Amino acid sequence: MTLRVPLQGMQLDAPRLELPAATSHYLRRVRRLTDGAVVVAFDGRGHEIDACLTLSGPVDTLVPCGPLRTTTERPRVRLLYALPKGEKVDDILRPCTELGVTDFVLFAAERSVVHLDDPERAHRKMERWQRVVEAAARQSGRADVPTLRGPLSLSEALESVGDDPLRLVLDPKGDCAWSTLPRLTPATVIVGPEGGLSPRELLACDRSGFSRVPLGCPILRTETAAIVGPTLLLAHVGAL
Repeated sequence: MTLRVPLQGMQLDAPRLELPAATSHYLRRVRRLTDGAVVVAFDGRGHEIDACLTLSGPVDTLVPCGPLRTTTERPRVRLLYALPKGEKVDDILRPCTELGVTDFVLFAAERSVVHLDDPERAHRKMERWQRVVEAAARQSGRADVPTLRGPLSLSEALESVGDDPLRLVLDPKGDCAWSTLPRLTPATVIVGPEGGLSPRELLACDRSGFSRVPLGCPILRTETAAIVGPTLLLAHVGAL
């Protein structure tokens, strides 16, 4: 399988694509590629191109050696996820990226153990999670990279949804059946923290046009629900 290289924001059909230092290190030292190796470069916006690695100049570059390709646009499916403790965010971003989630919004709920109030710590965390998303997109063969926002408050996260016509919040006591939901995109699903969203937060979701849906199974841990919920939504809108 040809190695995939994310080059977000670059014009892929340019004569030469100058590699960022981290990408150059990854190709040279981690993957041990040699001059002339062919990789697939993708821009994170649904475009990709075959390119030859050039290591002979002052800066490592990729030289396109094939036509620019545009992949089929994915249905927009967004996950709003309450910040959990530990490294659980990594374990959510990877599989959800592989499944086809297009947007992630991380927010601090009332019952979140982690809030990331320190801006410097939050910035470091977001940079790490961005790398996790990019790696998952590369490894799963996606030509697009999901957007990642946060950490936000719940009100800010709700505002980020915009005009999405299908808005769901997971709630074990929810009375809205999946079979009654429209198959519309963009679509958003909210997954709360351990202990769930508070009654006040659920009311805020109600006011923002969200339908409360159960998963129809025993109560799940937040990291499990954050995979099952988007999977059901992706299947519901025909994206799986």
